[in-house]
Amino acid sequence: MSEEGNDYQVGYGKPPLHTRFQPGHAGGNRKGRPRGTTNLKTDLQAELAERITLTENGRKIRISKQRALVKALVVKGIKGDDRAAGKAFDLLLKLVGADDPGDVDAPIAPEDQAILDAFLQRQGGSND
Repeated sequence: MSEEGNDYQVGYGKPPLHTRFQPGHAGGNRKGRPRGTTNLKTDLQAELAERITLTENGRKIRISKQRALVKALVVKGIKGDDRAAGKAFDLLLKLVGADDPGDVDAPIAPEDQAILDAFLQRQGGSND
């Protein structure tokens, strides 16, 4: 089966030349993702970068939504919300970087050991 005198064989993975995608026309994914659409990360970054007006200590300030979220998280942690405080510290350690994991087995300074011993005695435990 040759077309127009060519030795081109039509078969699996080899469609006829006249049915292939033509230059300058839409390809096979006509309803695919349009150009310029953004993904979730881009949308979230844009949303958090928007500025809002808040009243703080009787004054109106304009800050980003991201900054407002961080402020709210820290305020909840200060007011005693353990989950908020933990999340704030997790974010801090993630951004700043935790200390070297090798320091976990480092010896405790004598002053720190005395503080721990006093705390454990008050709690009724032992430091074994």
